Amino acid sequence: MNKIKQKVTYLTVVFIQFCITATAQSTQDPIPVKVRLYWETLTKDSGYWVADNKSYNNSNEPFDAYGLIWILGLANNSVNGTLYAIRNGKKAGRLFEYKMFYHPSKKRVIIEQFGTDGTYGIGELVIDADFKTDLIQDFTNPTGIGYKTRHIEEIKNEDRYSQSYNQKPNGDWEKSRFYIWKREKF
Repeated sequence: MNKIKQKVTYLTVVFIQFCITATAQSTQDPIPVKVRLYWETLTKDSGYWVADNKSYNNSNEPFDAYGLIWILGLANNSVNGTLYAIRNGKKAGRLFEYKMFYHPSKKRVIIEQFGTDGTYGIGELVIDADFKTDLIQDFTNPTGIGYKTRHIEEIKNEDRYSQSYNQKPNGDWEKSRFYIWKREKF
């Protein structure tokens, strides 16, 4: 009986140590401070941003603007986004959904993007000390054709200045669209 008590006591102590260690490890935030601050910037107030599209408006793209809403995900450990088309001041449909998260083993911010047509994109978001970001994504469209895009963005005076690029066959980046995203009330 004495050996059984010793084993129970030993197992109890091991269990308590395990619980203490697990709690201590779970309270250490694996997500870097600059990532959390960037997420706070995106989701601040309503997290809703609008970019004028008049420069690119045409018969195939009859949208006056685009709206993008960012909200914190589960336990504030990710960010979810939705890109909307805006026509005549009203939402004209969702175009893309996003999932941004910090990958714990890669120690990088990853963005996954899902289009209404089945297009899928994934890439790494690099955030510098001034919150200038560089995102290179690999996309695959519904027919299986792949391509790469790049977005370099910086925040100035509460606005987000976003320059997009398309990768040419030789690997060089060609400037594409430029948008200024302004924070709006939702």
